[in-house]
Amino acid sequence: MEYVTVSEVDELMGQSWAAEDKKARAVLLANAWMGGQRLPSLDPMPQQWKQAGAEVAIEAAADRRTVRPGAAQALDRAGRCRFSEKGVSVYGQGK
Repeated sequence: MEYVTVSEVDELMGQSWAAEDKKARAVLLANAWMGGQRLPSLDPMPQQWKQAGAEVAIEAAADRRTVRPGAAQALDRAGRCRFSEKGVSVYGQGK
C-alpha cells in the first residue's frame, strides 16, 4: 500500500526535505514502515497518516533508523501510538 508519494512529501515538507536522488528510496522505506504499523485500510487516507509518512521519509533520507516525534505525533492524533517516559511506542515497537 502506498501511504505517501514523493510529490506529497514535497508538498507537505517543501522541496528541500532531501536530495533528489534520495527521495524515491526514502518514500519507499516510509511506505514500508507505515505498512508495518498494521493501519486499517481507509479511503480516503487520513491526512495525519500522510504527515506521518512524510516525517518517516525525512528520517529515511537522512539514514536515521528511529522515528522522530513528528511522525509518532501524527499517528497519535489518529490513535495509533502512545508516548511514555521511555519514548514513542507504535504498536508495541520501541522508538
